Amino acid sequence: MNKTRLIGIILLLLAGLIFLLPGEYSSAAQDDPDLVYIFGIVQDEQFQPVKSAQVDLVEETSSSEYLILSSSATQPDGSYIVSLPPSVPRNIILHFSRPHFEDISENLTLPDLTEVKDGHSISHPTVIMVRQISPAFWLAAVVFIIVLILIALGFLHNTLAAFSGASFLLAISYLFRTNLYIFNFSQAFSYIDWNVIFLIMGMMMVIAVVENTGIFHWLAYFAYRISKGKLWILLIVLMLITGVPQLFWIMSRPCY
Repeated sequence: MNKTRLIGIILLLLAGLIFLLPGEYSSAAQDDPDLVYIFGIVQDEQFQPVKSAQVDLVEETSSSEYLILSSSATQPDGSYIVSLPPSVPRNIILHFSRPHFEDISENLTLPDLTEVKDGHSISHPTVIMVRQISPAFWLAAVVFIIVLILIALGFLHNTLAAFSGASFLLAISYLFRTNLYIFNFSQAFSYIDWNVIFLIMGMMMVIAVVENTGIFHWLAYFAYRISKGKLWILLIVLMLITGVPQLFWIMSRPCY
């Protein structure tokens, strides 16, 4: 028990340390009346928006080097906006990058840049980023399988096993920001569905109160008496006992 608590405390400290780490994506360019802006949308192969993708506007110099003119990041709807300097260079490239996606570079020609529309703004065609299976994918899959095994065999408590797997992935993502990067703490926190958590918490509170009435023991005895100990009949009875009340609850909800 003491060893389990020690592991939990270490994981909590690790998660707190990662929470204090700064983010890695830059914000969009500031408004300036003297600048020309390029805006567009980034999507994946399923035409879903790609958020937190890095968008760099770079200039290719004569020495085959790249000079970053401005940077931005895509929003949750996949939109982005980058600014052009007052004097437009000739060799400009839009570079899109994001972990777990293939990088994309698109050349912008001078005629396209001179056609300024909608008040210092240029609409760029939709960019489709292709997902790639990196070592981070296999690492996350292996950790997920290990967590399921730990939960199934009872080596660790369910919460501690899940928290250990998430903390390990966060630590790997912070230490190895290249092929083994998976997500940061802010991204992991955004994946939490608080509606589901509070729904389950409310259901557990109601069940804890109803359990004292003995209705669950009565239902179990009722199901066993009807099935007469036959497994398949017992399975059907349990499905009806749990499914019919839920169906009535769904039908009783008002439609908006």
